[in-house]
Amino acid sequence: MRFVQEDDVAGVVAFVSRVASSPGAEVRRTFRVINARGEWRWTEETLANCTDVASGQGLVANIRDVTNEVEARAARPPSVAIAPSSRPLKKVCSCST
Repeated sequence: MRFVQEDDVAGVVAFVSRVASSPGAEVRRTFRVINARGEWRWTEETLANCTDVASGQGLVANIRDVTNEVEARAARPPSVAIAPSSRPLKKVCSCST
């Protein structure tokens, strides 16, 4: 957890534990990590427990940088809505049997 921001560690540990203990579970969480340049970035991770799938046999993480979206949301006045990202997510695998 050395790459996870200190304030987010407890939540990330709980997130991973919850998914790891539930075969077939798929959960999403946003948290901060430090990159190779020493910059804190917001990431959105979707973690899937594929331990019940013969071709998976583990946890699968999909992570994307959402720093710009988080900062834009924080900078806008409360009355201004921002449309969701125009980049649709594509599901490339499923953990269901």
